[in-house]
Amino acid sequence: MQLQMIWPVTKWETTVRPALAKGYVLRTGRREDAAAVTELLVAAGFAEWNLEMFGQWLDRAIPDGLWVVEHEASGLVVCCTWAVHRPQAIYPFGGELGWVGCRPEHTGKGLSSVTCAAVVQRFRQGGYRCIYLSTDDPRLPAIKTYLKLGWIPNLVEPDMAGRWQAVCEKLGWPCDLEIWAREVEATKARW
Repeated sequence: MQLQMIWPVTKWETTVRPALAKGYVLRTGRREDAAAVTELLVAAGFAEWNLEMFGQWLDRAIPDGLWVVEHEASGLVVCCTWAVHRPQAIYPFGGELGWVGCRPEHTGKGLSSVTCAAVVQRFRQGGYRCIYLSTDDPRLPAIKTYLKLGWIPNLVEPDMAGRWQAVCEKLGWPCDLEIWAREVEATKARW
């Protein structure tokens, strides 16, 4: 099972708006962005991504749920994040933040933070109370972005505590499983 994170109730009223680097524009994605988003996600390490998947995920996204960053000088879509209606047993009426990707030559500028924050805001505007994401242990830059924005680990499986400790150690990030567990319970009570 992938690592799980949730948007905590303690951050619910907080509007997170990271600064967008100069020379870039944040906007909602559209069907015409299919090739550009597919290219960038493949470049970001999602080798299985293709045009058919783009259409499937766009159909699952909430209205205005695909957020992209465009590089002004080249006109290229260089970063994206999806807001998808995806309830699961552990995430009732859940909104999933997913498929976060950035072209390698545009990383390190905080672009993913901007698109992730836009997705959280869009979910909140859409009335979602349960916002979650799933990620893989080796995706350390993405995990660090999520932690910086305020996401918290949801320790849904017994092995996740050890996995999160290992991830936090690699990132040099404080790992307080007890605080996270309390925040998760308080957040679930709001769902």
